[in-house]
Amino acid sequence: MAEATPFHFCTENRLVRLTGLKATTLRALLEHLRAVSGSSIFYHTHHQYLARHFVTPVFYDDFAATRGAKRPVWRGPAGKGLQSAAGDTGKETEMKVHTSWSGAVLLLAAALSTPCLAQESRSAPLAAELRQALSERQIDVVAAVVPGQPDRFVAASLVPGLGLLVLSARSSAAAYLTDCVHRKQYKDVYSYLNGTALPEGKVFIQDAGADDLQARRAKEGAVFDITYQNVTKQIRFDGDAAAQRMSDGQYQAAFATMDAEYAKILTLLMEELKK
Repeated sequence: MAEATPFHFCTENRLVRLTGLKATTLRALLEHLRAVSGSSIFYHTHHQYLARHFVTPVFYDDFAATRGAKRPVWRGPAGKGLQSAAGDTGKETEMKVHTSWSGAVLLLAAALSTPCLAQESRSAPLAAELRQALSERQIDVVAAVVPGQPDRFVAASLVPGLGLLVLSARSSAAAYLTDCVHRKQYKDVYSYLNGTALPEGKVFIQDAGADDLQARRAKEGAVFDITYQNVTKQIRFDGDAAAQRMSDGQYQAAFATMDAEYAKILTLLMEELKK
């Protein structure tokens, strides 16, 4: 008999059906977990991993997310066609409830850690100026060519609920993107840089408040700014250096570097808008 070829999932397509179940306490959640199918648990555990993200989520599964809410609510969709992939329901239930409490403990530890000293932001006036300029022109995206570097571009998109998303990257399609900038087709430039720019030297900044880059949360529980370098190197400016295996000095140096880079990008974008 010929050796069987292992079966691998290459892609998937989900049909989600709402179950109508709702939980506002951990006890009610546990009761529902014991009753629903494994496909429903699979959906809530993995659908964030299967989705495309422009910004890294705070939580990657719905069970951990509900523990971060002031009044957690869990509603149970059932993903059709995934029953065999969910595994043993009882084991999954035990694992996810445990993960939820682990997330709560980690959040508590982060809240009790020593915060880094606040640093003055150089990008504050520039971010406010750009936000006002975009509003006055009734646009939400702008892009520019970096002077002296014809294959590097900068772009920013003002997204309600997410803040100011800013990119700086090199592209192998420099001629095309330069033409887009000259035609003021800024959205095309932003989309291209976000998806197919060269990873080396790429900078992505999420200014959560669309006001400036801040070294720490404004207050406990508030959103914080995030930066990426070379696609994979993430720094969360939430004030907790230890959680990212950084000393306070390294954290502050990283903030100063990224804030200076952000200020430079904002300056180039304002120069483009003034043309």
